[in-house]
This record gives sequence, C-alpha cells and structure tokens, in this order.
Amino acid sequence: MPFRFNREDYQVEKFLPMINFYDSIPDSDFVRTIDGLTQGYGRGFHGVTVCLFPAELDEYMVSHDEGFENGVQFIDMDDEVVVDIDTFWKYLTMACEAYWNEHPESKPQLQEYLSRPKPSLELTGEVAEWIRKWKAGEYNYLKALKKIEK
Repeated sequence: MPFRFNREDYQVEKFLPMINFYDSIPDSDFVRTIDGLTQGYGRGFHGVTVCLFPAELDEYMVSHDEGFENGVQFIDMDDEVVVDIDTFWKYLTMACEAYWNEHPESKPQLQEYLSRPKPSLELTGEVAEWIRKWKAGEYNYLKALKKIEK
C-alpha cells in the first residue's frame, strides 16, 4: 500500500479514515477513482475503506441512522469522519500530487480532473425527502418495505 501523505498528516487522528482511504487506492485504479471522486461518485476498496457522498445514501442507510449531510464521509473499518468539501478537496489534491510525483505521465489528466468544479453536497430528490421524514419522525423503514413487497 502506497503512503501518499507526509508523516505529519498521519498525526491528525480525526482524518485517518480519509487518509487511509486515499492510501488504499491501488495505483492501477488511482486515475479512474479520482475521475469519479471529482464528480461526486464515491468508492470503496478491499471491503475496508469507503468514501461516500450524500447523494449516494440509500433508504436503508438513512433509516438506520447511517446517513450524513453536508460533507463527504470516509469510513475505515470502524472509524469514520465526515469532512467539508474544502477539506475533501485539499486532501484529494495532496493525494494526486503524491501520485503524479511517482507517475508523472498521469499529471495532466489528474490536473484536468482537479480543475473541475467541486461536487455539490446538496441533498436533493429521494434522499433529501427520506432524511426530512426521518428527522421529523415520519419515516418508518419497515412500513416502506411492506409497501414495496405488495
């Protein structure tokens, strides 16, 4: 597993799930993963590290209090952190810089991805409605499942 950050970065314990996610991206999948992340599509690796955007939440996650808002969530086994878009982008950029230092041929493509507008973290559509209902105590996942089964 490559280490893409400076020693000091690993000392910021609250960000370790995010740092470990970036470190877990295989070199062979790095550029494609960054392409997705810069468009607001999360990924997971090795069944251990995950990055999720609010729009990727599903009904089950929301109903089991696994939802989050206003950030990008990183999970590393039992640890997790939700970071704001600026922190996400800062560490994404640092990971890209470390990668292109080892793989200079990837620099133009990664710079193109990093020049995109930051993904929106605004909740819309079904996810926003699920969270609104859940917060208001109006949402019952089991009742919703029974409707689907009929």
